[in-house]
Amino acid sequence: MSLRSKMLAMSAIPVIVLVVAVTYSVAAEGLSSRTSAEVDRTNAVRRTLTEIREDLATAESNVRGFVLTHRPGMEGTYRDAVGELRRDLGALGLLVQGGPQGSRLERLRELVDERIHTFRTVLSIGTAGGPGSQDRLETALLHGQTITLALSELTDAMRSTADA
Repeated sequence: MSLRSKMLAMSAIPVIVLVVAVTYSVAAEGLSSRTSAEVDRTNAVRRTLTEIREDLATAESNVRGFVLTHRPGMEGTYRDAVGELRRDLGALGLLVQGGPQGSRLERLRELVDERIHTFRTVLSIGTAGGPGSQDRLETALLHGQTITLALSELTDAMRSTADA
């Protein structure tokens, strides 16, 4: 074997190593990018679930405050919270696709709709007054509390799945 062939073989070894290293580096970069995107999505799901819970709490406290005080500002704040809640559900729908999370999202929407209906019922009873209204109001508030507990459990399950 000539010296030229030996030199060519010796210079090819670093090129081969470089090609292999670049190939693995590109593959690792792609995996890192996908992992980073998944972490970002998980954080967005967690943040949106927290915002949904906050919107529900704001709506509930303003409904109760309005029933107690009849201050119009509280009813307006309740309506704003419901609007934010609807927007947050839409944002969550963009983040969650299919599988168990998709099913949970549908159940979450159903429970939120039922909770909003209960808010309206409480507002209606609270503003109308009349005989027996206190009993109906207490029943509606207890029903709403039951829905709120179910919503809390559901959002906790969604958060746990997103974390996994």
